[in-house]
This record gives sequence, C-alpha cells and structure tokens, in this order.
Amino acid sequence: MTPVISSSATVLFQGDSITDCGRDRANDSNLGSGYPAMVAAWFAARQPAARVRNELGALLVILEPFVLPVPADRVAWRDDLDPKIQAARRVAADFGAVYVPLDGMFARAAAQRDAAFWAGDGVHPSPAGHARIAQAWLEAVGTA
Repeated sequence: MTPVISSSATVLFQGDSITDCGRDRANDSNLGSGYPAMVAAWFAARQPAARVRNELGALLVILEPFVLPVPADRVAWRDDLDPKIQAARRVAADFGAVYVPLDGMFARAAAQRDAAFWAGDGVHPSPAGHARIAQAWLEAVGTA
C-alpha cells in the first residue's frame, strides 16, 4: 500500500475526550438517540470537515466511534452510538476521508480478551486500547 501521509507531514489530532486521553471527560456529549442524532452528528461534522479539506487542503482521517459492553449499562448506548457511526461513515464518504472502523475492531478484540482490557468504561481506551487505535490508524493511512 502506498502511504497517504508522508513521513514529513504535519498531523493534527482533533477530537473529544478520547484524544484528550481522559483529561477532560466532562466534555463528552450525547446528542440523543435515533435519526435526529445521526442528522445532528452529520451536520455538526460537515462544517469542520469541509473547512479542513477545502481551506487547508488536508487529508481527513476519521476514526469511527465505538462502545464496548462494560459496564453492563453501555449496551444501551448502542441506540445512541449507531446513528453517530452512520453519520461518521457518511461524512467520510462525502469528503473522501480515510475511515478507520474502530467499533468492529474493538468488538473483535473484546471477543479475544475482556472488553475492560481495551476500555475500562467501555469508551475511554486503556493504554492497550490506545495502542490498538494507533495501529489501526497507521494501517489505514498506509504508514504501518
């Protein structure tokens, strides 16, 4: 695979509490569940995605949101998360972004090792979870 990011590229990671590595979990947001959440997430992501691509000419790499079933109440979060995953996929397709499908990756990983190993609260990665995300990102952009 030909790398899509050169070794001399400047990389900016922009995100939420996941990119903050747990420093500020108070900024986590919940847009609600179902179709309205998908629409809200899709529209919220379009403006910054368009600006990054059109004004900066930058490559977009979108990491799929994920949730693991730990603790048990996280299972109910799927209703909220699944529309956001669909919105992330649509934004990636609309803007020609590299898409890193983390939800399925972590579901497969949790089938091999306890979900709490990857993210103790189901959403904020452990060091092992961060390493798994980093490897997936490197593979997706063609540098691994």
